[in-house]
Amino acid sequence: STIKQQLSNIREKRNIGLYDLSKRSGVAYSVLYYIENNRRDVHVSTALKIAKALNVTVEDLFEL
Repeated sequence: STIKQQLSNIREKRNIGLYDLSKRSGVAYSVLYYIENNRRDVHVSTALKIAKALNVTVEDLFEL
C-alpha cells in the first residue's frame, strides 16, 4: 500500500474531503490531489502536516 492509498482510505473512513483536509493541514488542495493521484512525491514536512490534521502517525500514512 502506498501513501496515496493510505491517505485516501483514512480520509474516506473519516469522511474528510480533500478541500477540508487542505484547510485542516495547511497543505494546498493541489498538492493533496497530486499526492493521491501519484503525481507528486511527499516531503517529510508535508506528511507531518497531513498526519497531524488526520490525527494519525506518519507511519500510518506510509503503513510502516
